[in-house]
Amino acid sequence: MEVRGYDTVNVRRFDVKKDIVAWAVKECIAIYDEAVHQATVDTIYGNAPKAMLIKYGKGNIKEFLTVTDIWDAWYYSEGNLRETDKTRKPERAPVSGMFYSEALAEFAVDEERQQVYLNYYFGPRYGRGLRYTVEEQGDLVRLCKVEHLWMS
Repeated sequence: MEVRGYDTVNVRRFDVKKDIVAWAVKECIAIYDEAVHQATVDTIYGNAPKAMLIKYGKGNIKEFLTVTDIWDAWYYSEGNLRETDKTRKPERAPVSGMFYSEALAEFAVDEERQQVYLNYYFGPRYGRGLRYTVEEQGDLVRLCKVEHLWMS
């Protein structure tokens, strides 16, 4: 899967920050796909979001993440990922059970601490904040050691 020139299949250390961004986008997609799958199994909670808006940017990172400046944005729907306008907002209505019409994920990279902070929102009362440790193995970089920071 291509993420704006970031090779997520064979992530090499030609540019560590691009590698980390590619892995974070891939993680957002995995989270979305799992939630959609679960919503088809447990339909009691409503219809899953039809798509996910993924945003990467500068974050105010203390105990959790607040994205303050968006640098890149992608739209993921029906297995397809494409770039989108950085100012695009996810569709909230109509709300179906616990889900918005479109999900939102946003993340930032803390290079000093080698961590990625990621927030995702699937509905008015369904969101999570995560922190990943960035691990280098030779010339490969990946996200690991996830920690849950908040949930609603």
